[in-house]
Amino acid sequence: MNDTCGNRWRDLGRIAEVPIGRGMMKIGNLFLLSWKKALLIFGALVVSLILHGLVYGLFKSYFDRHGGDEPFFFLIVVIVIPLYVLISLAYTIIYYWKRKKT
Repeated sequence: MNDTCGNRWRDLGRIAEVPIGRGMMKIGNLFLLSWKKALLIFGALVVSLILHGLVYGLFKSYFDRHGGDEPFFFLIVVIVIPLYVLISLAYTIIYYWKRKKT
């Protein structure tokens, strides 16, 4: 692999920054897992489960009349959070593997 390709990947890392608050945050920081993030993910999972049950329970008569269910919080619990965990876990393993290798 030549040096220009390596520079291209480093430049891509600089491009992948997201404005958050007053500064910039690298996208990699969003996916790098820590114990604090693991607890936040678990908390989001529990809150989404509770909100799904609460919204469905409060509006059960509406859902019975019109058919259907409350999909928003259910999709967060079933698709969004597990997908984020899988991507973050893979990113974290690769990050520490590469860091250990160099």
